[in-house]
Parts: sequence; structure tokens; C-alpha cells
Amino acid sequence: MKNKVARLIGFIIIVFVVSDLHAADMRRIKNENLLFDTSVALKKTITKKISGNINFYRSQLKDLKQQRTLNRQLKDERLIIKKIFNAYGFYDAVIHSVIVNTDKKIALLQMDQFNDFLIQSNRSEAFLFKKKGYRIAYQFKLGKVYRIKKLEFNGVLELAGIDKVLIELYTEGALRAQNVLDAFELIKLNIAQNQCFVEGKLTYDVQLDTKKNEADIEFNYDETFSSFFKSDDVVGLSSINNEWLIAQMGLKRNKCLNKSKINNAILKLYATNLLARVSYTLEKAPAKNGTQSVIIHLNVIERKHRTIAAGGGLSTSQGAYLSGSWQHRNVFEKAEQINVESFVGSFEQLVSSEMIIPRIKFYDFGLSLRSQLHRFSKDENVDFEWVNKISLFKKINKYTVYNGSLKLSTKLKIQDKIEQQALNQLYFPNFITWDERDDIVNSTHGIYVQAGVTPVWDIKNMKVGFIDYHWVTKGFYTFKYPLPITLALKYEGQIIDVKQASLLPADERLYLGGGSDMRGFAFESINANENGGVHSSVFSFETRFRMSETIGFVAFYDVGYLIEGVNTQTNTDTGLNTTKNWYSAAGVGFRYYTSFFPIRVDVALPIQVFDVETAKYQFYISIGQSY
Repeated sequence: MKNKVARLIGFIIIVFVVSDLHAADMRRIKNENLLFDTSVALKKTITKKISGNINFYRSQLKDLKQQRTLNRQLKDERLIIKKIFNAYGFYDAVIHSVIVNTDKKIALLQMDQFNDFLIQSNRSEAFLFKKKGYRIAYQFKLGKVYRIKKLEFNGVLELAGIDKVLIELYTEGALRAQNVLDAFELIKLNIAQNQCFVEGKLTYDVQLDTKKNEADIEFNYDETFSSFFKSDDVVGLSSINNEWLIAQMGLKRNKCLNKSKINNAILKLYATNLLARVSYTLEKAPAKNGTQSVIIHLNVIERKHRTIAAGGGLSTSQGAYLSGSWQHRNVFEKAEQINVESFVGSFEQLVSSEMIIPRIKFYDFGLSLRSQLHRFSKDENVDFEWVNKISLFKKINKYTVYNGSLKLSTKLKIQDKIEQQALNQLYFPNFITWDERDDIVNSTHGIYVQAGVTPVWDIKNMKVGFIDYHWVTKGFYTFKYPLPITLALKYEGQIIDVKQASLLPADERLYLGGGSDMRGFAFESINANENGGVHSSVFSFETRFRMSETIGFVAFYDVGYLIEGVNTQTNTDTGLNTTKNWYSAAGVGFRYYTSFFPIRVDVALPIQVFDVETAKYQFYISIGQSY
């Protein structure tokens, strides 16, 4: 009697799974109704983890449309449970799959007897599951818990941080597989970051004493020789300056390196946009004073440095147009760029040239020189603009970039082919950008913030014409269950501080409407009584549903306002008109995700309209998300 009671206490039923047996496939097990009959202590640890892992395994089978026999699936699930028990220190746990009558709460037979039972009873697999009260369950008997007796690390001497990892593992007391694996990864990371070994093998060994329930753990690292960058040149260069390229990597010759530093150097080489492939090889160097080392050789393949592009299209705002460009990415062997672009449309023509020097010596700034000639004609009015711009930019850290410029703009306006107005202005744009988005084309996580101020000096009157303040904030967060849902928010604002209307060119005034701000309104149709505005704010909210790898849907809402500001029909100081009218629009969109970028199709309908008489639904097609 005592043996029967002890056996009944030793076996605990922890997982009950209701079978979901379809007519065509009676062997699939349903995920819902996982019941646990176990102790409170185990419910908080093992039970929850078992439930999550088994459900994940079954959802994978369903998503991948993989079929398993009942015995095969239950065997896989027993292995999953076994690994979880090992992770918590129960290395000798015994697990059985059983058929259970839930009314009587007793096991009828183990699964290895299941097929014999079906043959003898002349029944199919569906018999027990169709009959009310029968379930699949697991019986287990927890094994021994081993205490850690000895903990050693053999290999690299004086490795900073290893003692702390070992102490934390030892204080756990019980041997848990997950803790050993975590310690293994921490030691591996520590070696990669702090030691000058390119290659090496880290292993661990666990010896169990079944009589005393004790465990000895050893971590062993078989390191290679110290590694150095001693090569005088990079193999594969033809038109790139060798010393400049080595400087980009930040590697110092004859300094001990580790694999992490080498990988970071390779990423910096790719960032120059000049190389198609980068790899390295190791060469054993002659031993000196009994010390052996290896030399790192870098091997590269250069990209083609010249690119020609041409295109054309049809735009609702520009009509038919043609475009072309030519680029040279390595003019003087140090990644200096020359870009020439042209645009010819029905109303607008543009030609520009730009030279970019990515790195100049003082303060490690980059330099850009740009000249642009722009003509815009509509009805009887013609605008000419010649812009010369010099910019300095610096990457402050991984996410932050500063950009400061000096721009000279010469504008000539001809109205009704008679009246002319000339403006000569100096611009001083200053922008700082923080960008930690995971993808600039299709962001799912991260934050983007940009703030800038642009004082504009009127050369003719020798005074400040106006000051432009501009800021943008974007945030993205994705929930992955039950399907990927991305919440995307954007706030963009701009204020132009101007006292005299004549000093504010028409093309500097603010307008709203279009696919990048107020969707649902035609391009720049929100124009503050046709005078443009001096203060605008736009809030955008999007919910992006990713239905599959290629298909997605979007629901969005845009709301904003535009303040007219000065009376631009006169040239006198008239003060500010602070009337704030809100505009809003909502819509839905479709996304087709390619391997490079999403294709966007949006339809938006204006809600709050006010003075926009022609407002109606708008349709947008483009590459990438709206922001």
C-alpha cells in the first residue's frame, strides 16, 4: 500500500492538451486548454516555461504546415520538457506521455503501448479523442538536483571579469544548465572584447557524481597566438589611397587586436561606400623572444566608382519630366565625390553640381560644396534662383550628426513678364540629427529627432531678413504578438520669425498638403489665404499591420494647422495673424514588401477642411513608408 501511495505522489500530471483532430488529419494536437496539476512552486517556474515552449513548437508546425505522427510529435515535446528540467537542475527527470481519463484522473496507458491498444481494440487514433473525457497528458518524476562542488576556468590568464561570472554561477548553488550556458556566453563575449586573440575555442565540461549529487564544472579556452596588424598595404587596392583607407579603420600597426575590433574595422571600410567585399587572412609570424603571433592581412575588392543614371516620369505637380545624373565616388583616391544632376520638367528645370570631401583634417569634419541653377515658370511668372552652398558635417557618435552650412541665394522674380524683384540672401542653416531607427526605409523600432535653426541675412538691406526654426520627431515600436503591429508617430513643426513681408520669398513660406505631411489634401493646397504661412505643426499617427512577409495594411490619421502670419500682400510691418485653424484627414493603405523596400499605396480623405474649397480624397503611390 505504501509503494502505491509513493508511486502516486511521485508522478504529477503537469500538462493536459485537448486534441484538435480534423477529419483529414487526426494526428494534430490543439494548443488551447493547457491544464497544470502541479505544485505552486513549479507553476511559477517550470509550468509556465513548458506551456510557452510547447505552444511555440506547435504553432511552428502549423505555420510551416508540417505534419507529424502523434508518436513523433509527443517525442519531440518530451525532449522540450527534458531540456527545461535540465535548465532548472533536474537532470534525472523521467517523462512519459500518457492517455488520461480526466474524470477519474488516472493514466490509462503510456504512449508506447498506444498502438498495441488500438490494434487490439480495433480502433482508430481518433477513437479516444472523440470520446468525451480522454486527454493527452505528461507524467514526470523529478530527478536529483546536483550541487556545484568545483568551478574552474583554464586558459587565458588574468582575464578581467571572469571571476565575477564564476562567483555568480557558484552562488546559485544548484547546477542548472541554463546558468552554465549563460556563463559560457558571458565568458565568450568577455574574451572577444578584451583579449587579442582572433580565433579560439571555448568549451565547458560538467562531471556529475551521482552518489553524492555533486557537480564539477570546468571552462576551457584554447587560444591562438596574439594577433597584430602589420601589413604595409591592403591587398586588392587599385585606385584608393592605402594610408587613407587604413586610417578609416582606426587600426594601429603592431597593436594587439581582437576579433571584435577587426569586425568593427571592416564595417568602417564598408561605410566608405568604395568597397564591394572585405575579408582577412592570418599568417603566422616568426617567433620573437619565445612569443608567437599572427599577422592580419586585409583583402578587398573595389566597387566601380562611376555611376550614370537616367529616368523620366509623369507628376501631377510637374507634368512630364526627364532626369539624369552622373557620380564619381573616388575622385582623388580618398572617397571624394562629384555629383552632377539635372531635371527638366514642364514647369521646372534644374541643374546642380556637388563635391563632397568626407573627411578634412581639422576637427574631423566633412565638407560639401554645391552649386545649383533653378528655373520655375508658371502662367506669366518666372522664377530664377542660383544657389551656392558650402556645408560642414560631423558624425558626433553612432547616432548623432551635426550639419552646418553657408548658402548664398540669388533670386530673380518676373511677374506678368514685366515686374521684376531681385533678392540676395545669405543662409546659415544649422541642424543636429539623432537617428537610431533600425531601417530608414521601413522603420519598425527606434527614434528619430532633428532640430535646426536657419538665420537668413538680407544682403541688400544689411540686416536679418528672417529666422527659420524647424524640428521633427519620429517614434516607432512593434508588437510581435499575435502578428507584427507597428505604431508609428511623427510630429513636425516649423516657425518663421519675420517682421517684413518683402524679406520673405514666396518659396520660403509654408504650405501644407501632400503625401509627406497632410495626406488627404492636394499638394500645398493648404496655403493660408493663398499667402502661405509662417507657423505650421503636423501630427501623424499610423498603425501598420504586417499580415505576412510580403503583405501589410496601414490605418493613419493626420492633423495639423497653418498660421498665416504677416500680411504678405504689403511690404510694411503688419504684425502677426495668430488665427489657428486645424485640418485633419484619415485613410488606409496597402503595403507590398519587397526584399529591399515596401511599395506604398495610400488613400486619404479630408475631415476638417475650412478654407480649402477643392479638398477631396487623395491617392498616393510611392516607395518606402510615408515616414
